[in-house]
Amino acid sequence: MKNITYISASAGSGKTYELTERLKKVILEGKAKPEEVILTTFTKAAASEFKEKAKSKFYEVGKVKEANRLDQALIGTVDSVANVFVNKYWYLLGISPKQNVISQEDEKIYVSESLSSLPTDEQTKFFNSFAETFKIPEEHEDGKKCGIDYGFWKKDLKKIFDATRNFRIRDYKESVAKSKELIKIVTQDCCRLNFDREELLGKLEAVDRISYAAAQSRARDTRIKETERFRRLVNNQKTTQLEIGFGLFEMIKKGRFTTRDYQQNDDYLSLALQSNNVWVCEEVRDLQYKYVENLFEIAKRWQEEYIKYKKEQHIIDYTDMEEYLLELITNSKYECVQEDIQASYKYLFVDEFQDCSPTQIKIFDRLSELVEQSIWVGDYKQAIYGFRGSDTALVKAVTDRIERLNGKPNDTLSTSHRSWPEIVNVCNSVFVPAFSDILREEEVKLNPWDKLVKKAAESGKKDLLKCWTITENTKDKKAAQIAGNIAKMVQEGIKPKDIAVLARTNNDTFGTGELTSIALALKEYNIPTLIGDNEFKVSREINLLNSLLSLVVNPADTMARATIAFLTKEGYGAAEILDRRFEDLSTNKKDSDYFEEIPLIQKLIEKRDNYKSLSVSALVENLIIELDLYNIVKSWPDSDNSVNTFHTVISIAKAYEDHCIQMSLPCTIYGFIDYISTVKIKAAGMSDGVQLFTYHGSKGLEWKNVILVSLEEDILDDTKMISREFYGVHTSHEVEPNADNPYPPMMISVLPWIFGSLKKTPENVQNMIFANSKYSLLKRKIIQEEKRLMYVAMPRPVESLILVSNKDAGLLRLKELGVRAVDSIPDVSKADILGIGKNFVIENPCDMEGWKFNTPESKVIGLCGENKNYRKRDQQPSTCKPSKTVKAEIVYDSGSRITLKSSEEEMNKIGTCLHNIFCVLEQNPTEAQAFEIIKNHEMSLALPDASEILTAWTNLESFMTNKYGAKTATFHELPFKQYYEGQIFTGSIDFIWETSDGGVVLMDFKSYPGSKDDVVNPEHKHYAGIYAGQFECYERALTAAGKKVLAKLVYYHVLGVVVKLD
Repeated sequence: MKNITYISASAGSGKTYELTERLKKVILEGKAKPEEVILTTFTKAAASEFKEKAKSKFYEVGKVKEANRLDQALIGTVDSVANVFVNKYWYLLGISPKQNVISQEDEKIYVSESLSSLPTDEQTKFFNSFAETFKIPEEHEDGKKCGIDYGFWKKDLKKIFDATRNFRIRDYKESVAKSKELIKIVTQDCCRLNFDREELLGKLEAVDRISYAAAQSRARDTRIKETERFRRLVNNQKTTQLEIGFGLFEMIKKGRFTTRDYQQNDDYLSLALQSNNVWVCEEVRDLQYKYVENLFEIAKRWQEEYIKYKKEQHIIDYTDMEEYLLELITNSKYECVQEDIQASYKYLFVDEFQDCSPTQIKIFDRLSELVEQSIWVGDYKQAIYGFRGSDTALVKAVTDRIERLNGKPNDTLSTSHRSWPEIVNVCNSVFVPAFSDILREEEVKLNPWDKLVKKAAESGKKDLLKCWTITENTKDKKAAQIAGNIAKMVQEGIKPKDIAVLARTNNDTFGTGELTSIALALKEYNIPTLIGDNEFKVSREINLLNSLLSLVVNPADTMARATIAFLTKEGYGAAEILDRRFEDLSTNKKDSDYFEEIPLIQKLIEKRDNYKSLSVSALVENLIIELDLYNIVKSWPDSDNSVNTFHTVISIAKAYEDHCIQMSLPCTIYGFIDYISTVKIKAAGMSDGVQLFTYHGSKGLEWKNVILVSLEEDILDDTKMISREFYGVHTSHEVEPNADNPYPPMMISVLPWIFGSLKKTPENVQNMIFANSKYSLLKRKIIQEEKRLMYVAMPRPVESLILVSNKDAGLLRLKELGVRAVDSIPDVSKADILGIGKNFVIENPCDMEGWKFNTPESKVIGLCGENKNYRKRDQQPSTCKPSKTVKAEIVYDSGSRITLKSSEEEMNKIGTCLHNIFCVLEQNPTEAQAFEIIKNHEMSLALPDASEILTAWTNLESFMTNKYGAKTATFHELPFKQYYEGQIFTGSIDFIWETSDGGVVLMDFKSYPGSKDDVVNPEHKHYAGIYAGQFECYERALTAAGKKVLAKLVYYHVLGVVVKLD
């Protein structure tokens, strides 16, 4: 870890602006070229946004070439960056060159499908017995719990799988020990059950005497019924001690023996005491031990089988990519890779550092030692993705370590470029003290931006801090009151899209979430909404577009034609379409003529030849605009969201292309159709509607007016905390990361919920948990997590902040985070409800019954003319036409060949293999190294003599040194992207030899095995001159990068000759 500048960037402080400015400065000052930069972001969308903003910075100062060359920088997610290096060095890693990337969705499918086959018969029997013993209930869609959930263990196992991948846990020994340690906290040694049946029966008689002496009542009858049920259980000699114990507990719980007569009876009190001991007895402890052991044994076996499966199927997942990259840059046997990275890259930029996983942080740590300078940007206060594998404690430890190494505080962005002064001051007053136990004031406090101070003053707007009091308690009625107040805002002229409602979650396990309830309530006022954390399914619009895309590929696709007719032409219902199909079949009509009269089909067929030449994203955009789909779908009922859907699909098409490029996958129309049917398309509703997001989902966004709900919730409720945070599957460090030891191992803990349908743990178990120091630490951890989540949500508004809570509950969530908030909302017009010296306007629910919002009619502007330029934008260098006729001559003949024993179909594979061998031989010129790569390529038969390949490389090096001078640097497979005459050429240059005077020699490797005369004969199909166009493309790219090209060579390594193109 060295030469790192860490920038602490609070919410709204302009981190993207800062990063782009620093990148611009680095490039304009000549400290690095665009292609010498690595920049990672958290999402593909963020990577794309950053690149465009960075380009605009160069355009602003007239640096067009530098802007265009930014496409040569390695900018993307950590996964995509890792994939670039894995694809480049796979032959060193000993993996197949044909690795397919398994998506997270596919991985989940694999996990689900493999779960049922993992346990042995004995383990399945144990899990079933465990479920029956503890009466673990199955949850149904109506929220009721009934029956036995025999698959309960799968949920815990899936969480173990997730933690294993997120934190690279390979050995479960410590995790098993940690889990057993937790189980010991809630059980007691020397507490083995030993019920005396006769003694129990005697005590039951004493309890019955009290019951029968009581006056007739339903409660009395229930007690008699429960004692009789338990008596039968005791009398059954086959029942175990544990079954008796649970039977006793159930009798005490259901019988409700709460009257004084029972509470003063020694026999009853003795039974009650014994019933509590059942949950902490050694028998229960032993069953939990066995459960944990079985889970981790299955997890270990699954891990081994999954690795085997991936090898057999030649697939890797995203975790593999990062691990392979970490291996390449840390293992000394890959020194050639580390030297290549050191020579190729000078700057590493990392965005959203706080969201990085431990593996990603280790990657950045090591890369900082390979590049000249690293600039990392993050914010501890916004570290909210622990459930995705980030490690907040590690992030803090690493940033502290950077401070120590630099000998000074980390850089801090201290100005809010988002919010007006009122919002900034409230956030400072709330969060500076909230984070004072872990962060310095300057790491939290922001200063209002002068421009926004002036803008706020000039606006004349007042009362920008508000609190809405809600008097109802049920979810739907609360939502109705919130919707009424929002309707009043809209009535007063505020645009719906300038209003955001943020909630802690939108998840009800059964039923409608808080945000969804508010959306439904707003519908009563005809106010449009967009739920940002929802997903919408494939719609009519997408079905129409998919059908049009299918016709571009296959004009005889009858299903696509029928779908287009059904969706766009009145009178073409299902019955009519079937009748028409039977009629056409009887007359032998061609499939390509099916529904030829439909205008949309006619228009598409006319343009089909042109459409076939477009990239997928360009095709999607052209179909939507040129075929006027916006206006076509406006005639459909409930088409309010159609425009938004098409906008989203255009974005998805571009994302699909990026995905294919990053993963080296073919980008096809059918591939896109499959992709859009499975991709999670976020945001349901109208983009100009009220925005409804969770706190998590709001990260990085901003709105003029933000309404915070979920503030009356008790986040420290012990019952919920124990069941959610103490029990279940969790990860933790035995020793917290710190600046001296930032990477302590992570462990998984499993404590199964054994209390059946009980809503909380029995009192004696709860007391044991409260008495343990681990619970206090857990509580502090939860408070810190909730502080960070609230920090993400509260600074989202630009102008106005509105807090919403139940009148009697006050702002309990904020109070539990250490804010001096009121216990209940006072009945006054203004009050300092947060205890920070700032008054909030108190508003009660508004009665807006009968009022409706007039939704503006959406207008679609058609094209004035048709786009006639159908030339493909994206090109490969091989398609580039030469500007002049070239001469090819042999300038070096080694006199030695490489023996090949292969078919013509294998020549491409052989060429790739030989090139990869050359990459490695430059660093380690041994026959053994060449043989190892041949073996990895499964080319031992085709390339039988590794020594010949070594000779071919050493011959080339000797020629190049003698002809052009000693190398100062070389580059293999150097990627580039070049804009030329409106087209984008993307590819890689096989080999570059750089000399001391800054000149470079370009070389392409070819494995043609024929005659030497063929490659210099202009009439022969293997004439070297056919590559002149792509060499011109290479030369333009290198000239733009400031390099002088000395020569353009083709090395026919199999023939042993070098050909020069002039």
